[in-house]
Amino acid sequence: MLNEKSNVDEIISGLQKYWNYRAPSYSKSNIEELNNFKRDAWLKILLNNAPKKEKLKVLDVGAGPGFFSILMSLAGHEVTAVDVSHKMIENAKQNAKQYDVNINFVQVDGIHLPFEEKTFDFIISRNVLWNLEYPKDALKEWKRLLSDDGHVVYFDANQYLHLFDEKQKKLVEEDIRKMEILFNDKYEVTPEIEHLENIAQKLVLSNKKRPAWDVKALKECGYNLIRVEEDMGRYVWDEKQKVEQKSRPLFMVVAK
Repeated sequence: MLNEKSNVDEIISGLQKYWNYRAPSYSKSNIEELNNFKRDAWLKILLNNAPKKEKLKVLDVGAGPGFFSILMSLAGHEVTAVDVSHKMIENAKQNAKQYDVNINFVQVDGIHLPFEEKTFDFIISRNVLWNLEYPKDALKEWKRLLSDDGHVVYFDANQYLHLFDEKQKKLVEEDIRKMEILFNDKYEVTPEIEHLENIAQKLVLSNKKRPAWDVKALKECGYNLIRVEEDMGRYVWDEKQKVEQKSRPLFMVVAK
């Protein structure tokens, strides 16, 4: 048991270190999204899959620099945003101030959430579940917080399946080569990327084929699945992302 706890603590510490490092560049990326076609594209997707309610109580899990939180707040909803990285929270607060929105920010992980049950109408998340040491526990916790007519909507991908699957590895390498040629942009494996890959090798979801895993897990957790869409990148990615991420398509899961 002590070894298991030590491993989990090491993973959490490693992820915090990486995302604290990434906070400034990720924040810059989020600001760019708020000022190009992605802003309207993402908002349309979120609202189309939200409960039909004039003012939603929204929980943004793994909010990062606040992209989803700011979008939903600008649309008139009451937003709480959580993230495990204190640097992400700092950047998110600055971004929220820039856009003159009032968001409740809490530094906490995506599994142990300090809120009463059935607090939220709409729980949203992007590229977060794969990071979690106990993803199924997170789904259970999100369900606890969801109102009776609430929806969970999250987006993710097979981010690191290529570390375990040789066929997937070749496809990812081919995508990167195409991206380098088409966009004259050299892909560099930095120490930070290597650090994250080392952590990913220890995470539960890295070697799972998704969203098949998600469909099974959600049903086991007692959700009613509304829909799964496996190619969301066509709506929200730019042309470079569509090439580089072709073999790791972004999927959406909607459940209640």
